Amino acid sequence: MQRYEDYRNYNEKNRMVKQRILQIIENKNLTKSIFFQKTGLKRGFLDSDKLEQAVSDRQIAMIIAAFPDIDTDWLITGKGKMTRESTPEAPSDGTLTVLLERIEDLARDVGRLQAENEELKNKLARAETRTAASAKAAAG
Repeated sequence: MQRYEDYRNYNEKNRMVKQRILQIIENKNLTKSIFFQKTGLKRGFLDSDKLEQAVSDRQIAMIIAAFPDIDTDWLITGKGKMTRESTPEAPSDGTLTVLLERIEDLARDVGRLQAENEELKNKLARAETRTAASAKAAAG
């Protein structure tokens, strides 16, 4: 039951981030097409059948790079205001490149850790099954 709750919460968080992205589009009077052009995100990113799919750190970074007045905390958590009180200076291309490379490294690490986590969950489930079968055999 806990796994289902975790999955449901994960999907809800992703849906809420994407709802905030839709708020940005509406607030800035943009079409989705223009938003995708400005951010470099793919067209299908906000399709209704993809609203529960994860929003990567790289995608968040691309949105913030295109719209530096958007508050990152608000975008990710929904806390605070949509826009910052003051807009920071846009980072140089070199800084953006370094940041994007770091984000890609971290995304790979997250992917690796998620795969390890899944593998450990599967091992745990198999061990629980074996333990239950052994207990049943001993009782029976």
